[in-house]
Amino acid sequence: MEILNQSAAELLLLEFDRIGAGPLVVLGDLNADDAEKLSYAREEAPIRFLVRFFSDQESYKDRDLQVAAQWWPEVDPDVEHVVIFHSREKETTDLRVASALEAFPKAKEIFVVGHNKLGTGNLHKRFSKWFRESDKVASARHSAILRLARPIEGAFPQRQDDWWQSWEFTLDGAKHTIWDLPGVFSRGELDRGSEMLIRNAHDFRGDNVLDLGAGSGVLSIARGLRSPSAQLTLVEHDILAVASAERNLRELGLSDRAKIVFGDVEEVLPGRFDAVLTNPPFHAGSVMTTATTLRWFETMKQLLRPGGELTIVANRHLPYADPLDKAFKNVRVVDEDTKFRVWNARQPR
Repeated sequence: MEILNQSAAELLLLEFDRIGAGPLVVLGDLNADDAEKLSYAREEAPIRFLVRFFSDQESYKDRDLQVAAQWWPEVDPDVEHVVIFHSREKETTDLRVASALEAFPKAKEIFVVGHNKLGTGNLHKRFSKWFRESDKVASARHSAILRLARPIEGAFPQRQDDWWQSWEFTLDGAKHTIWDLPGVFSRGELDRGSEMLIRNAHDFRGDNVLDLGAGSGVLSIARGLRSPSAQLTLVEHDILAVASAERNLRELGLSDRAKIVFGDVEEVLPGRFDAVLTNPPFHAGSVMTTATTLRWFETMKQLLRPGGELTIVANRHLPYADPLDKAFKNVRVVDEDTKFRVWNARQPR
């Protein structure tokens, strides 16, 4: 969830009369409180919410809102109006707009709303290449609303296949193709941290492997390609990353040895794994936080078999040394450079 979109939701509520009556779909990252307010403001026709993150999906369900996590919406010819919350990654917003055009052909207008710090104020220029009408219709709360209408045929990528990007991943001298979608971590390349973890991960004990925060699945893929007996469980909270990992595992012939869990670590508890791998996230939208990783450390005693191990890579400045020592009896740094550090930890306390 992008915290800046709270202000954008307030602006949308003020200007809700701009959106006509009839079935409405809202795509994007806003918290459950704001989603519930939008739903109450439009009692004559329920809003359907399409979200990206597992935590948003579950918090919406707790409030009995109509919600699904989909990276590309299912076609619905009855939808008349669409609201899209602008993402920090502009290409993700582009994807949402293009998918809405394909999935909701009856919708005559698309409204894009977001905080100015996300670049929403200039989006009307960006989308003028896609639409004959691209106008900023409201501005307040440090946010803006953009109205898009009359799409220009052939001016934008309309098919799902148009949004995939491929790149080459070299493992032990062999090249493999990786596919990913907009917004997925380290799109288009192997990030330095993951490369360091993979380079130091030749001597795992056991074959039952858990990949927390799997992204496009590169850590699991490396383990699966190196060990034909490895059984892989990938946990990921971003539906765009889940779709990417599913494709990569399928195309590299690993699907029969892998399970992808859309959710968080609780969805695999209690579990017993020989190894846990992670290049954990430390941002929630625009906010830096280590809360997710620290919570994962607390679950290791429930996740790891006796003799199992955690291998983690993270930016050097993140304060993980003390929490690791509190969670494990045996912690060592196996590699580091000026930016990243790789830890191996055994014997959960």
